[in-house]
Amino acid sequence: MQDGIEHKSEKPTLVGQSFKLGKDLVFKVEADTFFPEGKHDKQNGDYLDNQVHEGELVSVFYHAIATPLIRVKGGVIKLNKIRVNGEVIKGSFNISAKLNLLDTRQPVGIDKVE
Repeated sequence: MQDGIEHKSEKPTLVGQSFKLGKDLVFKVEADTFFPEGKHDKQNGDYLDNQVHEGELVSVFYHAIATPLIRVKGGVIKLNKIRVNGEVIKGSFNISAKLNLLDTRQPVGIDKVE
């Protein structure tokens, strides 16, 4: 788990928070959706609930599209819209491509940026 990744409300969200991936890729979450443990698709449920750790970023195939998720306490948060270097990226495939997550089920650590 990477310290400082926390959701801020009763319905968990990471909107407004920025994260660093690798050496120099920083992204800011602009829209997301929370899925509690056991309430996401059956195909990926066991993997997400038991093999991905809090604070890890991963993509999984959902309806044949690489879908980017961040594991948080109690579930996962799907990234719906991010900003990278001033560019707004929307949609699961586009976000996964920008974050180099097209190879699914390969979790990576991220760090919160203040």
